Amino acid sequence: MKNYEKERAENKDKKLLLLGTATSCFEPDYENTDYEIWGVGSSFGKAHEDIKRLDLGFEIHPLNQVVKIAQERHVDYNKFDCPILVQNHMHPLAKQMMKNPKTFPLKEVLDYVEKMGAAKFFTSSFCYMLVYAAMLGFKEIHLYKILLTNDGEYFLERPGVEYWIEWLGMHEGIKFYFPEDAEMCSDTILYGYEDRPNIWKLESRKKFLWECLSKHFYEIENLTSMLSRASAMLEYNHLIKNTKQEVLEKLLQECKETIDSKQGMYRGSRDKYLQFSGALQTLQFSEERSY
Repeated sequence: MKNYEKERAENKDKKLLLLGTATSCFEPDYENTDYEIWGVGSSFGKAHEDIKRLDLGFEIHPLNQVVKIAQERHVDYNKFDCPILVQNHMHPLAKQMMKNPKTFPLKEVLDYVEKMGAAKFFTSSFCYMLVYAAMLGFKEIHLYKILLTNDGEYFLERPGVEYWIEWLGMHEGIKFYFPEDAEMCSDTILYGYEDRPNIWKLESRKKFLWECLSKHFYEIENLTSMLSRASAMLEYNHLIKNTKQEVLEKLLQECKETIDSKQGMYRGSRDKYLQFSGALQTLQFSEERSY
């Protein structure tokens, strides 16, 4: 196992921010150089243009799966000038997609876990990120946009993340900080004693707003694809001197206007969801809460 004493000494007074891709009322200060920012592979996708900076990326899924996911989600792993940890940086697909891939030190991480006496409980990328950060000596970790609240994430991924937050907090002395609307280790709800009327109606409303948000996003994706096809048709029509060019130009203009309209609807849906989701979590926000 590599000796990480140098890294641990360098990082013990540093702050680390782990960044997910969920919808949150609170955004990190990307210009704050007091902490490093680590993100998962989907952070490099086109759907997350609001993410302005990453200092280290994690894409530790099998690389043959990563290619397909990258195509589906319009992921550009060179979006940020940072290293990306993968299963094997020598794999041809890693070299093809990324300028600076590096192999995630799985064996060393597992050895570190065994030495601590903890369970090898890794249910998501965030679990690896937390333990890797502990191994490198970080003592203050902030978690933004990591909610893990949909069914699959809640049942499969969230238990591992909360396990490591508790273990590393108790045994490694790491302090964790969350934005007030974070679901992770939430202390804003006392089961059975919620002082919020019609809570299930509010949750239903939140779900409806999220569905609207998702619908408008995918409509924009589909319309953008239509616009590309229409542009190609117009270019081809120009080359063959077809007399129906004015029809295609009208179609192209209609596509552009429709996309502009849908983008406005998407932004409106996003703002409504953010506001309502935040109000649903708590009536009084503070900047951060700690664990």
